[in-house]
Amino acid sequence: MGTEINRRGGDTSLPLWSARALLDQPDMVFDIHKDYLSAGAEILTTNTFRTKDYTFRQAGLIPQGEKLTNLAVKLAMQAVREVNSDALVAGSISPVEDCYSPVLVPTDEILIDEHTKMARWLFEGGVNILLIETMNLMREIEIAVNCAKEFNLPIWLSFTCDEFGNILSGEKIESLIDKFESKVDALLINCSNLNASDLAISQLRKTKLPFGIYPNFGVINDTMGWTSKPVTENYMDMVGKWIKTGATIMGSCCGATPNETSAVRRIIDSLVN
Repeated sequence: MGTEINRRGGDTSLPLWSARALLDQPDMVFDIHKDYLSAGAEILTTNTFRTKDYTFRQAGLIPQGEKLTNLAVKLAMQAVREVNSDALVAGSISPVEDCYSPVLVPTDEILIDEHTKMARWLFEGGVNILLIETMNLMREIEIAVNCAKEFNLPIWLSFTCDEFGNILSGEKIESLIDKFESKVDALLINCSNLNASDLAISQLRKTKLPFGIYPNFGVINDTMGWTSKPVTENYMDMVGKWIKTGATIMGSCCGATPNETSAVRRIIDSLVN
């Protein structure tokens, strides 16, 4: 969502990142959701990656997390209805701080407050899944999962990894599986490059849960959050490989467009049929 907003001319300057479009260009968010559905997406992720009150305070703005989270959910659900789709809506619950900086993870008190509020707002908005994504540290993962479990919804847990295929903090995937396999409904890797993702999924496939992957394409930008670069055919080769090794949830993260979703849709259909 974030890089697609930027690609279409929207302002994604930090720290609000993709949330700024909810203030300035909500119609763009709605159109992006529809384009992903038209490309064959079966799950939409709400544009709530940066709608926490914490982020608005960082930006020097009056917190309006509940209002914009509610708007983000409505836009995704409206898109599903308008195209008459059976797609599910996953409510994005992101790290409270920078998703690539485990050392910046705030205190437990802040984490509990922010993750509880976000899970409640998404639940009340009517999402189908609580998607705890791009997590980089076990301490925050545990708090986010515990907060989400207060609500009666499936929980999908996704983490970002380092170049060796570990959680970005350096903690091992085996430890994550042991700790959370009984507490969530799916495990995923997201917003990591292809090579790191491939290393990580070789470990993640040891879980008994449904598992999947949605990698990124590009590099971090200190001002705009992300700079995209072309998605290579290597990704499409990887998609087929990951599906054949058991992955059942597949997509793409920063840097990708609805074109990649359409290509993944074709690969999945060819393997299923």
